[in-house]
Parts: sequence; C-alpha cells; structure tokens
Amino acid sequence: MLPYTAHELTSSSLNMSFASQTSEQDERQIGAGYSPVNYGALEIDWSGRTLTMDIRDDQGLTVRQNKISFAALGYP
Repeated sequence: MLPYTAHELTSSSLNMSFASQTSEQDERQIGAGYSPVNYGALEIDWSGRTLTMDIRDDQGLTVRQNKISFAALGYP
C-alpha cells in the first residue's frame, strides 16, 4: 500500500496506432484514450514542485496532460 495515489501514463508505440479514438477506458482513467500514433513525456518542475505527464502526437503536440503537485505525491 502506497502512502499516496499512484499515477500511470500509458502511451502507444510510435508505429502501431489503431484508431482515431478508443472506447477502452478504466473507471480510474482521467480523460479519454488517444489512439493515433503517440508517445509519453514526463516533465519535472523542481521549483514549481509539479510533475507533468503528457501524451504527445507524432508532431510532438500535447494531446492529453495531467499535472500533479509534489504535495499530492506526499512530498511537502
């Protein structure tokens, strides 16, 4: 058991897109899935004390984003 909520970022492989959208969704999932070619990126802002998880398309544009404060991860 973790002392904070676990967060997950799932992206597709860059060469295996399967649809324009997907109906696959978990009850804990935040937002709709993104099925076209994509990749995941993490950004840590040490001074702002946030972690940003992005799904980006094949052009590098952010199509899904979740920003989490360090406090939400149990860090003061």
